[in-house]
Amino acid sequence: MEHPAADRAAELLRGLERLKTNEPRLADPMERATARVIDALVWLVVFFVAGAAGYVIGDLLGLTVEPDTLPGGLVSGTPEMHPAVSWATLLAIVAVLYLYEVPATARRGRHVAKRRLKLQVVGPNGKPPGLARASVRWFAWWLPAFAAFALWGSTVESDWAFLFLGLEMGALLIPGAMFLDEENRGLHDRLAGTRVLAER
Repeated sequence: MEHPAADRAAELLRGLERLKTNEPRLADPMERATARVIDALVWLVVFFVAGAAGYVIGDLLGLTVEPDTLPGGLVSGTPEMHPAVSWATLLAIVAVLYLYEVPATARRGRHVAKRRLKLQVVGPNGKPPGLARASVRWFAWWLPAFAAFALWGSTVESDWAFLFLGLEMGALLIPGAMFLDEENRGLHDRLAGTRVLAER
């Protein structure tokens, strides 16, 4: 005995099977944010190691700023990095983070965190973006954040610190735009002409 509803359901299921595809889809903003959380662990290690190395190298070269001596011979604090060492350390951090992310993204469309989450950065042709696009994307994401951080660090004890801290928060809007974009693209993606896809 035939059951029209069962036959129709079976036909619909067969149709759904035919529609299945292995084509990647646009990455969800939360998937992308998760990749950045994984990256943040790498960033913390880089910041800690570079900061410690900068302090040790500066100390060995005699490039430290001695703390003030208070009345009675008491010393206020510990020696600090010389400004030249601080800037060199910041530039070293930028270089290491660039090398961590950009070459792998340019060649394969993914670095460590994106590979773990099966995400891939692609250019307009659907292939890895290449060095120019990957660099533009990286600098658009990072340069405002680094600039605001550096300016905040040098003004932290001044009346201007709040301004540069506000700029730091504003820099987060560049990647944060992906939460409002139809294609889940941040401003850095728009500027570089890239998209982030997720494997099905």
